[in-house]
Amino acid sequence: MIPDSVSFTELEFDPRTVLRPRKITNGTFPSHWVRHQFQLPHDVHANMMRIDRWIENNLHGRWASYSIYGFEALTVVVLFEETTDAVMFRLQGGERAWMDEI
Repeated sequence: MIPDSVSFTELEFDPRTVLRPRKITNGTFPSHWVRHQFQLPHDVHANMMRIDRWIENNLHGRWASYSIYGFEALTVVVLFEETTDAVMFRLQGGERAWMDEI
């Protein structure tokens, strides 16, 4: 049985956040998650791994992501479990900020 909370050096957190992965990689995405989509030109060579790495380094919630290749642009869809993570993604310029990371 998993306890409701764990206290370690005065930091208290829910152990389920450690036991479950932050990024959903397969399966059906929950319908109540906040979706954000944006388009990038094909010449940007958007790499979903770079976008995911940026989200992992800059946001703290759970997310999922996928891309759709179209004739004119690449559509990137990012889903966030919490609305605050979606807002922070926009406020931090997540649509373009990942390009600066190596």
